[in-house]
Amino acid sequence: MDSGPFVEAGSVRPLAVSGDIRSPALPQVPTIGEAGIPRYKAVGWFGLMAPAGTPASIVAKLSDVVAAATKSPDVIAALRAQGIEPTSSRPQEFAAFILDQLELHRQLVKDVDFKVSE
Repeated sequence: MDSGPFVEAGSVRPLAVSGDIRSPALPQVPTIGEAGIPRYKAVGWFGLMAPAGTPASIVAKLSDVVAAATKSPDVIAALRAQGIEPTSSRPQEFAAFILDQLELHRQLVKDVDFKVSE
């Protein structure tokens, strides 16, 4: 959900944005690290994945197409209108990012001693 209209109307006050950089949509709002919680770096993301065993040439081609799309002015404008900052990464970088996010959330569950009850 895009919180921009609520922020603009003054009905909500953002305290921080997650991630390492300020959001272009909310440049006045500090990052969560700037707000005093440097370990928290969870971000929303979208990714394209292929089945295990997909030939490397196909994966590389898909990666190239996605990277080109994220540089398209129309795509950039459409995503930014939704509060999304478009980026792309190579498959190996994306895999490392996913593992980092999993570890971040594992540690968060451990830190808060989260329990699931039935």
